[in-house]
Amino acid sequence: MGAFHMPFVLAQRKDAEDLILSDGRFDLLTADPVSHVDDDGAELSKRQRLSTDIRAQGRRLIHFQLVGTSRHGFSRLALQDRFGVDVDAMNSDFVVAVNATNPASLSTGATGALKPLLTGASISCAPASSAVGKQHEQRRFSVRFAVGGACSLQSVWPVVSAAAEGVLARACAHVH
Repeated sequence: MGAFHMPFVLAQRKDAEDLILSDGRFDLLTADPVSHVDDDGAELSKRQRLSTDIRAQGRRLIHFQLVGTSRHGFSRLALQDRFGVDVDAMNSDFVVAVNATNPASLSTGATGALKPLLTGASISCAPASSAVGKQHEQRRFSVRFAVGGACSLQSVWPVVSAAAEGVLARACAHVH
């Protein structure tokens, strides 16, 4: 996407992030930042920079998770440790549920094939401290929404919200 479209993408990204943050059922995730230097501060090679630039396209992706804190009052960690909820699996189910109720108005091209509203993947998040005080990579299943297209997150939020309620009701039925 050219520089001409970047202000639109940034505005759409901010609006989508604000919407996610305003809903206590969701947490924003921060994927590892893109850098053109290695761990020692040395400039990356052309091949390494190309790989990094491809990853930079991920800035069009908003990474978030369905946790449900406002619904049941527990953090992601408490859900996992105290109640045995597999939050990553819950989020995978959430992506499937949202895409299964995808409105026909989001069909693509002459084939009428439905475009997924959300995608998901395991990502590296900010490091967490281990019991011995060392930093280790933290991987989480990320629900992803691509900004910059014709469909804004706000326009499909009723579908996202309804799917979130259904998935939370099933995954957290035993949480009190």
